[in-house]
Amino acid sequence: MTLKSILVTSEVTFVGENYHQVILSLAKDPHVVGLVIIRNRAPLLSALGFIAAATGAAPRFGFQLFKNNLFPGTEAKVSAYRDVGKEIHFTEDINEEKTLSFLGSLDLDLIINARSRCFFREKVLALPRLGCINIHHGLLPFQRGVMCDFWAHMHGEPFGFTVHQMTKKIDDGPILRVEEVRLSSKSYTDSIFEGSKREAIVLAEVLKDIDSKQALVGSPNLKTPDTKYWKNPKLMDFYRLRFKGIKV
Repeated sequence: MTLKSILVTSEVTFVGENYHQVILSLAKDPHVVGLVIIRNRAPLLSALGFIAAATGAAPRFGFQLFKNNLFPGTEAKVSAYRDVGKEIHFTEDINEEKTLSFLGSLDLDLIINARSRCFFREKVLALPRLGCINIHHGLLPFQRGVMCDFWAHMHGEPFGFTVHQMTKKIDDGPILRVEEVRLSSKSYTDSIFEGSKREAIVLAEVLKDIDSKQALVGSPNLKTPDTKYWKNPKLMDFYRLRFKGIKV
């Protein structure tokens, strides 16, 4: 029995090429039966991108966000999945009843959260046979919270991502894979773009492993004295990163 999983992502991200390198590469994966796109395009995202670029706080980051919001490339993602006969579903919230009904109709083994920045409530977590997994953009169990990749650059710490099982608690659940990525000492945006390429490869490997075991088998994700909890950076934090000589 081949694993049946579905990918959940946001229509707009701040990653180069709007995260296409992950979403498109998984369209033909035999373990992925469809794609759920969280509609998050909004004038506010363009405004934030414009402000970040215009103020000089984060020119590359701001321009990328502005560009991704204006031209998200959604049609390419939809075509990639429909061309191979896979499901596409748009929603404002993964937890809404219409979306829960759609997901329930697929008899899923697994749901994959990939940069949706959407909180999965209990009904979603309990829906697939094996549960839900998340691609966390930090190295668990040490880097928790949001935009851990940004803070890794700020503090010169190891940079990468973690695939882990999702629970009611954010950044919790057994760790399936931790992948350290080479950190660019010159560009934050280049680092996360290159990291996203690695994500596509690692996620395909993780899905193959889950399929072979027909279970989520991970290592403990326990808080340690070195665990840090990061929040969204403020405008001044982007300036601070630039002052360190890192392009952002």
